[in-house]
Amino acid sequence: YTHTHFSVPSQYDKFLKATIELFEKSGYLDNTLFLLMSDHGQRVTSYSVTDLGRMERTFPFLSMRLPKKLWKTKYFRNAQANKYKLFTHTDIYK
Repeated sequence: YTHTHFSVPSQYDKFLKATIELFEKSGYLDNTLFLLMSDHGQRVTSYSVTDLGRMERTFPFLSMRLPKKLWKTKYFRNAQANKYKLFTHTDIYK
């Protein structure tokens, strides 16, 4: 999707934001652990040879949202305590 057109991700971001807002408004996220993942960042543009570009092309993206009913539990505290620690998609699988 984003391999050949550097400007396309911003268009997809708008769609993704609207979808997540719809999930939130509809109550789908009330009982759902929501994970958003990617395999890698930009790899084929001049941006990919910058320091940030090199980092993005080798590190996958992962974002997690716990249901609000878990925000005052040990699960949320554990997620908060670990939010700056590096882990991989393999850890999620395990």
